[in-house]
Amino acid sequence: MASLANTIPRTRTYEGKATIQFVTDETELGVTIDTNRLHMRSVQPDDVGRYVALFEDPAVMEKYGDGRPRTPEQTKERVELWVKRWFQGDPYSGLAVFARDGGKFLGHVVLGHGDEPGHAEIAFIFHQFCWNQKYASEAVDAILESYVSALIKEGYQVDGKPLSLVTATARPDNVASVKILRKKMEALKEDEKYGAMRRFYQLRV
Repeated sequence: MASLANTIPRTRTYEGKATIQFVTDETELGVTIDTNRLHMRSVQPDDVGRYVALFEDPAVMEKYGDGRPRTPEQTKERVELWVKRWFQGDPYSGLAVFARDGGKFLGHVVLGHGDEPGHAEIAFIFHQFCWNQKYASEAVDAILESYVSALIKEGYQVDGKPLSLVTATARPDNVASVKILRKKMEALKEDEKYGAMRRFYQLRV
């Protein structure tokens, strides 16, 4: 959000289990979310290299989306989409996740646009060295317990309607993701998505 430095931005902070900060001018928006171990922030243009390394790892991508690693070009397009949303003041976008201790890039979480107005969808993916350390669980908790509440207080809508529902999907054999989502969200049907059977979850807010 480099151009915010050339304006007088408005800053709003929400304290709770996580600390949420919105920094915005007339159009652009930047968000940070801090938990005990994590620092999450709006995806930025210079994150492309970090995301290429994450999304090209076959083991990381095996149960994410369609299960295929992304090419650098595909990843660049996705990062550009998230950045564009932030530049347009849209808080339903991607967040890069870092360790608060040392600042190492750990992974990604997105609260994006859902299938209907007023619906958002959460997804997350982390480097292999983060697995079994509960980083993803901490990130998801911060989004669902703190960020969603702050978005509602700020009055941010999704495709023209107030946020009312957060959805997610996970492959049934993705044990770690299933464990995280079922703690916070209601499990629904199983159906095919991205070429594989996936379990659907929802959280009314």
